[in-house]
Amino acid sequence: SGDENAGHYRMLAERTAQFAMGPQEQSPWSRNLRMVAGLQFLGGSMATAAVQLSSLPMNVVPNLYQHTSYGSAWTKTLSAAKLTFANFKTLRDLVKLKDSNVTIPGVDAELKAALARAGEDGTRLDTELYQLMGLTRGGVFAKSRGVQQAIATWMAPFRWSEQANRIATFIAAYRTGQENGLAGDKLYEFAQKLVYDTQFRYDEANRPAITRSPTWAVLFTFKSYPIFMAEMIYMLFKEKPQAGVAMLAGLTLAAGTNGIPFAEDLMDLIDTISQRVFGRPFNSKRALHNMLKSASEAAVGADWSNVIMNGAANELLGLSIASRVGLGNLLPGTRTFAVDADTESQLKEIFGPVGSMVHNWSRGIGAGLQGDIVELARTGAPSAIQNIIKGVEQGIAGYAQDVKGRKIVDVNGWQAFWQALGFSSSTLSQAYELDRMDKQSTAFYNHMRQEFMQQIVGAIRDGDREKIQETVDAINSWNEANPDMLIRLNPASVRRNLVQAQLPINQRTLQMLPKPLRASSIARETAMEAEAE
Repeated sequence: SGDENAGHYRMLAERTAQFAMGPQEQSPWSRNLRMVAGLQFLGGSMATAAVQLSSLPMNVVPNLYQHTSYGSAWTKTLSAAKLTFANFKTLRDLVKLKDSNVTIPGVDAELKAALARAGEDGTRLDTELYQLMGLTRGGVFAKSRGVQQAIATWMAPFRWSEQANRIATFIAAYRTGQENGLAGDKLYEFAQKLVYDTQFRYDEANRPAITRSPTWAVLFTFKSYPIFMAEMIYMLFKEKPQAGVAMLAGLTLAAGTNGIPFAEDLMDLIDTISQRVFGRPFNSKRALHNMLKSASEAAVGADWSNVIMNGAANELLGLSIASRVGLGNLLPGTRTFAVDADTESQLKEIFGPVGSMVHNWSRGIGAGLQGDIVELARTGAPSAIQNIIKGVEQGIAGYAQDVKGRKIVDVNGWQAFWQALGFSSSTLSQAYELDRMDKQSTAFYNHMRQEFMQQIVGAIRDGDREKIQETVDAINSWNEANPDMLIRLNPASVRRNLVQAQLPINQRTLQMLPKPLRASSIARETAMEAEAE
């Protein structure tokens, strides 16, 4: 009571409680957009459900390792998962868990009672689904039984995997606690905490205060999981470094070095500083790829760069697992200020899934208005349907294609099948990554070439011989430092740019227009009026 900050903390607690319990009627648009994003990207997707189950080996095992041996953590997690999958229907049924006449193989009365308690207090509730769908906030979607049933059906794969994760985690943690001599409430609280630590709490109060704003809540959609994962890794290192190492090792195995938290963000920052401050065409990801390629070929006679950068899971399964479980790109838009930045991609990162969804809808609606129903579904339909369309098209054509219908890589029948379920092939993912590196290098090269062209043209126009020589020397220095990216300025191009720089804007625009457009251009009309005067 004597704490001078007591009033502040009390007010903060009251606001948080009011936010968590209130219906938030002032932001239905925000809640509805997040709900639609959940339906768009998570609904009906077998791939999303399968990837979510990866939290058992990646999250639960390292956390259990804090309280038991690493081998025991694996054994208990796998045993709990097997038990959960075999008896899922009964384990999630609160009535059956409370029925003393119902027996579950491998589950004693004490564990059964604890599972029933976990069902009552929400420990094993699929909280992310409920948070995304707005079913606990008193919104319109919570009041319609028909809408709830439709949502539950469409979200069934995601909901099943989230509940299975929580039940299996609780069982594994409960058995670990028993092994450590815990009992009663302490045992239950131990298991409950491990569920929250590994499967997380997605209620809106358990997130940064800034996201309580309707707009920021939309931008934060699907951001909870990677942030919680990064926090968990930090806490593991703090509590038991060996467990933190195990967590990072598992993440690297699944997603490679690119999947380590903030790895891609750091590379974007390095590239931006290199390009903007030092004017160097450095691409961190390309440099790392080349270094690992040379080192692995020298050491084992084979290129292992993709395995190291994107994870062994990609290589072993032939599927793009890294893109789904990696945490390398935690901060959106970190490449925005790089010279080679792709503006559209950066905007999609910044505005998140909701922005991407709206962008795809606009493309799909445009195609639909032109009567192209397939393109409407391919771009505007929920992701699960889009993947089915992609899988069918790949199976028929024998190759994957981009949004413009151009061939990317060959695809076999199995790869097309997995694409229909939501898993792109690792070959396709790698092709996109390598192509992105080349496009980034090309963008920076074109930028520097244009910079030198502008400098030389400006110096010639001003008659500044010293500046001309400085620019020529700068080009020579560039070529010496970058022999694989030589810049040569064609004298004819320099003359053309010099002439255009001295023309009025309407005449310059007229010269740059395609010939079929010149006759009807406003620039031509303006030029003719100027000549008449």
